[in-house]
Amino acid sequence: MSAVETGLRLFLRRHRLESSATVYRVHSIEDRVPSKERTDTALLDAAASSGLACRDFSQPGERERFLAADRILYWGDFLHMAQYLRALQGIDSRLRDAAKAAAGPSINDDLLMSGTPDPVLARTCSFGTTLLFNTIEDESSPGYGAALRRFIAGARRLWVRDVISAGKLARLSGDYRTGFWGGDCAQAIDRDGLASLYPSCAGTATADVVGWFVGRGGGSRDVIGDVALRWATALGLQRHWLPWGSRSAFPALAAGEGHPTTSFPSLLRRLLECRMVVTDTYHLGVVAWTLGIPAVMFFNPFSPAAQSVNSGRNGYWRDKREVFYSQYDILDFLIRPEEAADAAALAAREARILAKAGDDALVHAISQGVRGHAQAASADLAMALAGDRAGVPAA
Repeated sequence: MSAVETGLRLFLRRHRLESSATVYRVHSIEDRVPSKERTDTALLDAAASSGLACRDFSQPGERERFLAADRILYWGDFLHMAQYLRALQGIDSRLRDAAKAAAGPSINDDLLMSGTPDPVLARTCSFGTTLLFNTIEDESSPGYGAALRRFIAGARRLWVRDVISAGKLARLSGDYRTGFWGGDCAQAIDRDGLASLYPSCAGTATADVVGWFVGRGGGSRDVIGDVALRWATALGLQRHWLPWGSRSAFPALAAGEGHPTTSFPSLLRRLLECRMVVTDTYHLGVVAWTLGIPAVMFFNPFSPAAQSVNSGRNGYWRDKREVFYSQYDILDFLIRPEEAADAAALAAREARILAKAGDDALVHAISQGVRGHAQAASADLAMALAGDRAGVPAA
């Protein structure tokens, strides 16, 4: 979340929109976290550590102010996806009693604008969302599916973070000519921008570390840790744990691994000190490659849970880590579960990765592709937002 919000800050700054933008959340961070987990200060401080000041839809008059803006921008990864909206409906039911919930705006109203006039929708853009985990049943449903199709047809412009979601937009809209693929919101992060936001990230850090983080069930924690240690030893480097998330966001973390006192700027500084990263976590891989740091990704799409943040609905797996690495031709750095479980296959893959990671021209080409694509798409977004900039809200 902090990476996506930092991307928004840099986008607004890059295109001189900071002074005219008001940023909203549908729910506050505190409301999104069950009361029993609110002792997790890392999660509750996430918004503050990214430095983004946000207003809350639930406060009187805020939703009306949002809808009255000259331009409306939805910025985020899951904002229009069925699985995410179902989760937010669960939060709504926890926060409001049935009578108030029935009388007030629904999540479809807030994130798909199903209850707003066409002219409001026509001045709305969306950047970085994904429909990756949607099923055909979701998109054919009379509730969510109908609201999604109206949103796609009526919005000023939409850019999604992956090629599969772009294909879905083309199919749902019947528009096979518009370029819908815009990249992840976190791909708006760049080294110069980080230095302007966070002075601690300025300068050239010494790349003398192999960083690692395991929090998303991409494979055996011991296997991933051993791989990171072997590579650090082979390269004459140190292996350092990157505290990318807290236990509320990553329940599999052991006690203490989340390092709740680590701010996001401090974490970015640690990341900039890495020559390589080994992980199973999507946004860590995205941010690392955007910054020009090779990130090796372990992944396993299988999950016994009904819903997975990695791969969607049980039995309908489509893993976001594999999609990201596929669409930017980073497959040399993706370790499949079959390889991780086979010592000989893993050794062969490790040798290949070490050779590729040492090829500066290759690493630069991948990083430039990741960063350059999102920069071009976000420049198009800035043009779509151009005009009367008295207020450009982002949700």
